[in-house]
Amino acid sequence: MKRIIYLAFTALVTLGFVSCNKTDDEKSISGGDSSLTGIWAGDAELSPHYAIVTFNEDGTYVWQWEGIHRMKDTGKYTYSGKEIKMNISEYYEQDYSMESEELKHTDAPQGYDGIRTCKVFEINPGILSIEIYGDYFMGGGDYGFPTILFREGLDQNLTTSSIQGKWEGYDEEGNVRTRVMFDGNNYTSYNVWTESGRLVGMKQTGTWSVSKNVLSQTPSDLWYSFETGVDGNNKTVYTYSTVNPDTFEAEKWTKTTYSPTPTSNKVYLGDGKLYIGEAVIYKK
Repeated sequence: MKRIIYLAFTALVTLGFVSCNKTDDEKSISGGDSSLTGIWAGDAELSPHYAIVTFNEDGTYVWQWEGIHRMKDTGKYTYSGKEIKMNISEYYEQDYSMESEELKHTDAPQGYDGIRTCKVFEINPGILSIEIYGDYFMGGGDYGFPTILFREGLDQNLTTSSIQGKWEGYDEEGNVRTRVMFDGNNYTSYNVWTESGRLVGMKQTGTWSVSKNVLSQTPSDLWYSFETGVDGNNKTVYTYSTVNPDTFEAEKWTKTTYSPTPTSNKVYLGDGKLYIGEAVIYKK
């Protein structure tokens, strides 16, 4: 089973998938699972809202949404098979009428059943990959919201040599859609997709570093394999240059004047996998 996750890789869209992990299929625990207990947090660089979750050994939890609008809930959880189920008992919300960041106790949202479920795609010592259902912060409903949470306080002592080489990300059909090459302190990244029957894409270069499971990038140049213009009706038109599916180089790259800003994303190095923010790429 595969799914698509999107990552803003320094102004590029990086595609990747996470394969479902089968090791927990028979697990049924009313809290207290050592692989799940602890503090997990999303990547604040990628979204105006991200989750910080604490699963305690006694079966209680604290779920907090941080960002532009801050909310928190507490209760009890169970972890069975590939699903985490949270029964919410208390709700808290930031009071924006006061000049304070304190979260105040509030009533349950009207009509909400008080149950949040998370489908677990993968769990390992460094990341918790889940899809969230029925979250009141997102209006409830049956649609899923995928996210990757990183274990707080993790330090793999990563160095640039740990991540050197070629890495690739795939779409759900198994096609390579992302290629990142780390060479010393320099990187080159490619992101490709099909447009008007041909393969097109973006290319970016820059420098990078890694420390305490945070990967920092400073982009230098950005190119597209297409150009824009205006036709006689004052409408925008595109002229595409085909990208080679093997080398990912375009027949013609058009350098942009746009300069992406430096970024720092949480990272975890697994067995041949590199999790960055909300995506995963694979060592080649």
